[in-house]
Amino acid sequence: KQLLFDTIFMIKYFVEFFCQLSLRRIEADVDPRNQRSCGLLRRLGFVEEGLTRKAIFKRGRWLDEWVFGIKREDWTARA
Repeated sequence: KQLLFDTIFMIKYFVEFFCQLSLRRIEADVDPRNQRSCGLLRRLGFVEEGLTRKAIFKRGRWLDEWVFGIKREDWTARA
């Protein structure tokens, strides 16, 4: 149920970002250990663009981040 809510929430904002704000692309940085967020982004059409090593300092240690991205034309092709 929460996953469905998260998906609907994200779709609403993608429509706003791409249509109303005329953005060309959206990028998301995610903790690689957060499989739920990674899965949601993949389901929405985001592509893994790379791993940024030691990108963020949190709780006394450096953590990696996956970089995901989606372009406007990829989003509209899915709609």
